[in-house]
Order: sequence, then structure tokens, then C-alpha cells
Amino acid sequence: MLSSTAFVRRLNAAIEQPLLCIGHCTNYLSLMTTHSSIISEFASLEEAEAYEEWLKAKFAASLADECSSVAHDVVMAEMKAIIEEARQRQRA
Repeated sequence: MLSSTAFVRRLNAAIEQPLLCIGHCTNYLSLMTTHSSIISEFASLEEAEAYEEWLKAKFAASLADECSSVAHDVVMAEMKAIIEEARQRQRA
């Protein structure tokens, strides 16, 4: 299992590569320019590019953040324990 940092690094690296699409499209942006906006959440190529730049900046900021992060599994286990404790109090 990948650590959260390794996962984010792989995801960030994947963002640098063109996304493959169904059919004859070579990347996500060409899919948006050849199909209606119903398929894409972006109205134009410029909006898609702006979103991609914003997303890359968010990932870069996240990778640079030195705050300690908590794995999803750890948070879910803690929440499960809190919920179970509340149920036990209700039954008592």
C-alpha cells in the first residue's frame, strides 16, 4: 500500500501526462474540443487549462505543506470508535 505522500507524488506526476480518453481522442483537452459541453464540465479550452493550472498549484502546495497529515484509515478507525462509544452510551 502506498503512503499518502507517495500516492500524491504519483498523482501529481500523472497530472503532468496527457489523460487518455475513450475513442480517438489523444488527451482530455481534445475530447473537450470535439464534443459538446454536456460531456465536459468546462465550457472552453481556456477554462480547462486554467483549472489544470489551479489543480497543479493545489497539489504543489499540498506537497510543500509540512504539517503532519493523518491517513484516511486512521481517521476512519477513530470515527468508528467514537460512534461505537456513543452507541454504547445510548444503550446503557
